[in-house]
Amino acid sequence: MTEVMSPPARLAVIATLREALDTWVKAAWPMILLMLLYYGVIFAIIAVLGIVFGGTSMATGGAVAAKDLSFFLWIAVLLGVPLFLAITFRFNIAGYRLADEIREGRRPRLIELLRDSRPNLLAFFGLNLLSFILIVLGLLLFIVPGVYIALALSIVLLPMIFEDARVLDSMQRSVDLTRGNLLRILGVYLIVMLGYLVYSVVITSLDDGDRGEGAITPLLFALIAINAVVHLCFTTFSTMLQIVIYRRLRAMKDRPAQTDVAAPDPSPAP
Repeated sequence: MTEVMSPPARLAVIATLREALDTWVKAAWPMILLMLLYYGVIFAIIAVLGIVFGGTSMATGGAVAAKDLSFFLWIAVLLGVPLFLAITFRFNIAGYRLADEIREGRRPRLIELLRDSRPNLLAFFGLNLLSFILIVLGLLLFIVPGVYIALALSIVLLPMIFEDARVLDSMQRSVDLTRGNLLRILGVYLIVMLGYLVYSVVITSLDDGDRGEGAITPLLFALIAINAVVHLCFTTFSTMLQIVIYRRLRAMKDRPAQTDVAAPDPSPAP
């Protein structure tokens, strides 16, 4: 038996972008609907807090002491920030799961994705925070290390979501999966960023800026609406792109690195 080593797996840049785009077209509406639901929940929470503070002010005739107001603000921060993070992370996780399910040809219910309690939100928060700190520290060290860390950790959340990996294991898994493909991953994101840059230049050139202070012209309103739609599309496409990169890297890296091939028998046949 002889061992034949398989060639190093390389991420195909154009094929990855094409798969992400084709899959995103199928998943765009459910993913955008999930984002709109997230914005609706956040706005509802803000409205409730506004009603509570407004009701408190009206009940006291508007004469709320500064000390009391400060107390209520601290309560709102202590309760609101963890709630905001928990909701954001839960919808973030559901977005990744939704993109992956649709890529696999399934149509999951949004409510079922949001009900899924995996992974633990505290661990997910710790992974986000630790990755952010490492990237920022790397950027402070002459930028290049930060870019390297950002690329190596570009799919760091997905092993925790799909493989139930712990914080450090998820980071190591991301590094292992992206090893040897950092430049190709960079190329994928540079192409996407270039496309968004072209859009930004075009949309900016359409706004002549010739309007009165605070005036909203029909053109400005149209540009705001277009920007909102593009933001939703760009955000959901970025999620799908991460899923496609992650799944392609897993398919390449998790397959057997070598196969046993039977050596030909040199003895002549009888």
